[in-house]
Amino acid sequence: MPRDRVYRVLYVDKDPRLLDSAKKFLEESQEFTINISTSAREVLDSGTLSSYDAIVSGYKMPVTDGIAFLKEVRLRFGTIPFILFTGREREEVFLEALDSGSDFYLKKGGDPGSQFVELMHLVKIAVEHRRAADGIIVQNRLYSVLSATNKAIVHIRDKNRVFFEICRILVEVGGFRMVWIGLSDTTKKRIEPVASFGHVDGYFDCINISTEDVPDGRGPTGTAYRTGKYYFSNDILADPHMVPWRKPAIHRGYLASAAFPFALGTRNEGVMTLYAPKAGFFDGQVIELLEEMSRDISFALMTIDDEERREAAEEALQESEERYRVLFETMVEGFSIDEIILDEAGRPVDLRYLRVNPAFERLNGLKAEDVIGKTARELFPGAEPVWFERYGEVVRTGVPAHFEERFGPLGKWYDVRAYRTGPAQFAVIFSDITERRTNEDILRLSSEVYKLSAGSDTLPAMLTEYVRLLQRYTGCDAIGIRLLDNEGNIPYQANTGFSGDFLRLESPLSVKNDNCMCINVIKGTTDPVLPFYTNGGSFYINATTKFLATVSEEEKGKTRNMCNKAGYESVSLIPIQKGNMILGLLHLADTREGMVPLRTVSILENVALSMGSPILRMKAEEELKSRLTDLHAAYEEITSTQEELRQNVEELSLREQELVESETNLRKALAEKEILLSEVHHRVKNNLTAFISLLSLDGSYEESEVGRALRKDLQNRARSMALIHETLYRTGKFSKVDMEAYLTPLVGQIAASYTTSATILTVVDVRDMVLDLSRATAAGLIINELVTNSFKYAFPPGFDCFGVREEDCTIRVSLASEDGTTVLRVADNGCGLPEELDPLTTKSLGLKLVKFLARYQFRAEIEVRADNGTEFIFRMNNAEAYK
Repeated sequence: MPRDRVYRVLYVDKDPRLLDSAKKFLEESQEFTINISTSAREVLDSGTLSSYDAIVSGYKMPVTDGIAFLKEVRLRFGTIPFILFTGREREEVFLEALDSGSDFYLKKGGDPGSQFVELMHLVKIAVEHRRAADGIIVQNRLYSVLSATNKAIVHIRDKNRVFFEICRILVEVGGFRMVWIGLSDTTKKRIEPVASFGHVDGYFDCINISTEDVPDGRGPTGTAYRTGKYYFSNDILADPHMVPWRKPAIHRGYLASAAFPFALGTRNEGVMTLYAPKAGFFDGQVIELLEEMSRDISFALMTIDDEERREAAEEALQESEERYRVLFETMVEGFSIDEIILDEAGRPVDLRYLRVNPAFERLNGLKAEDVIGKTARELFPGAEPVWFERYGEVVRTGVPAHFEERFGPLGKWYDVRAYRTGPAQFAVIFSDITERRTNEDILRLSSEVYKLSAGSDTLPAMLTEYVRLLQRYTGCDAIGIRLLDNEGNIPYQANTGFSGDFLRLESPLSVKNDNCMCINVIKGTTDPVLPFYTNGGSFYINATTKFLATVSEEEKGKTRNMCNKAGYESVSLIPIQKGNMILGLLHLADTREGMVPLRTVSILENVALSMGSPILRMKAEEELKSRLTDLHAAYEEITSTQEELRQNVEELSLREQELVESETNLRKALAEKEILLSEVHHRVKNNLTAFISLLSLDGSYEESEVGRALRKDLQNRARSMALIHETLYRTGKFSKVDMEAYLTPLVGQIAASYTTSATILTVVDVRDMVLDLSRATAAGLIINELVTNSFKYAFPPGFDCFGVREEDCTIRVSLASEDGTTVLRVADNGCGLPEELDPLTTKSLGLKLVKFLARYQFRAEIEVRADNGTEFIFRMNNAEAYK
């Protein structure tokens, strides 16, 4: 009953719709079985978590959030794959998830189909990675189990002791949850337990195993006994044959079970039953090894009962050894039998290969005939002494060793297990973990970059921390970070180890004028076909002097070769990028050869990508601070200029009689005043424009309807004031304002700031009208308030202008002279004012501003009509009559 390759996944999230969508999408592939829940606490209390291949969890959930859920899963259930699938983008959530043991972190957003496809991919990677790791562990344990049980069978002649020892070895060495052995009771027609080991916890009080074909006999144990061959249930939770034993089994953490009959047809016939702590445990190789073990038990029992069967036992042992040979030849891990070589002082200094398997050849790139009989130093002259020291310790003490180490001559990382097999000899099982170690280094360094970025207040401080991190990791003499500025220069922004003379020569480099490897990397003009460039756009070389000796003088002249001239043999230049934009580069240099291998460069290419966003963000923040400082300085200058203008006006008033008597001096003062006024109006207009831009920035006001409305009102009022200064500055007339030139664009700007469902026309009728600056400013603010109100309130949704007024929705502004009086009209043909609203007594800020400006600056009488929409009429008094 081999288990289908279906992934059993638990998905926990507070959003039931997302859970249903994900379940439907993933199960359509027929590769997944999805159980869903909205509560992490409920599934933790259910006791069924260990039955799943993987867990997917949201972050924000009631009672127990995703991080707390992850931590408790790791504490209680070990390494079960866990993926945090959340919409939270905070960096601290991401880092805490990784620190707490999350296998992957997937951010919600975008197309759900693409999200679920990526989720499926991550689940498969996490589960298969765990299965592969578990498979290696299980295989190694079972090999040890076979060896230990064979020893027990050979040396123990008491059946009960043999049974107990086999159960103990399978639990302690093989990693099973519980193992028991039962013998057939033909009278009771039951399988009676005779030995057990592991997490029993009263299990035998809850079960009754029949040898008959009845419900209590259709589990693995009864079926194996009746059929005479092994039987297993790889998923107790889902197997209908396991119903009679499911509840007590799940309660004790038994998620898969297998039974192997032994000694059938003899008085010792029985069954060995094993329980595993995870579903899907019993694959083909495990079954084969356990089936062999059951045969060994049968053989041992026959040997104990009848010594005359010794020859049959020897034959079975030879068969077992043949199976070991097959395993030796087919195992995916490299394997070798070696002899340690000692010097005269008894120190381990080398080893000799006695036997190697095909995987050894594949992993090391050597043929067996070229290896056997040779020493490691003959094959790998640069082999590090630490390897011989570790193996020598295993041979000396007999204590097995398990370690991970980098083998310099091949540039690879290996996971190694070593066991003493005899005097001066030992066995080695190893696998290539270079890719995993590379990914771990990338993840660790990128995580460090994020932490340093979050903890730095300035760009120089952040870059300095980056340099220190890279020097600790690479061990290079000199590290530098160069950033491209707006002028095309690439100065060093942070560095360590470079001399002052080197920095003075290198910092002024420019992408516009210079030609060297740094410029090629910054421009992205590297060619990966050449041996010193990578596909990621980096340059690296580990022996500059030897390399330059192979290059013609003409080719040498095309670059500056400053690193070699400074004595650096190992050099690497790695681009810092944000998307496709290259922001700068990492510069690594060392006087020793071989300090920047390709693996290190590849890792740092990924780390440099994680630096791009923090650098870009920090540069933007510093530029914003600089602009705010300039704005503050401009404000101070305007304040100073206004005070100076006030003092000049006072002085001009006091000296008015003197200026009248001296026409020449008067013209000169007037010219100076006009220049000053021109500059004031220009600066006031510019700073009001800056004020409007600041209001437009996200976050300048609360993002609500009230906040957005207030921001728009302030922008329009500021525009009306900025526009009058622009008009004065453009026309060069500072005492009088051309109202047509001022009001036409003002009304257009107001209209452009509003988007309505109805089409609203604006009509401005102002011809040959000129007002003084004070009245023109007041008129602009009044028109801004009234036209804004018309756009906001006069034409509500559903109001039909043509049906009610028999004309299009229209806002009209006119300024004209009527019977010697200047009259300003602002009207709309909308729904009119509410009956209960008196515009002259209302407490509305806008209408109170209109009333104030009309009375004290525009110096006009106000009339309001509401018979065909709303119309405000302002009739100005003579300036001389105004008190």
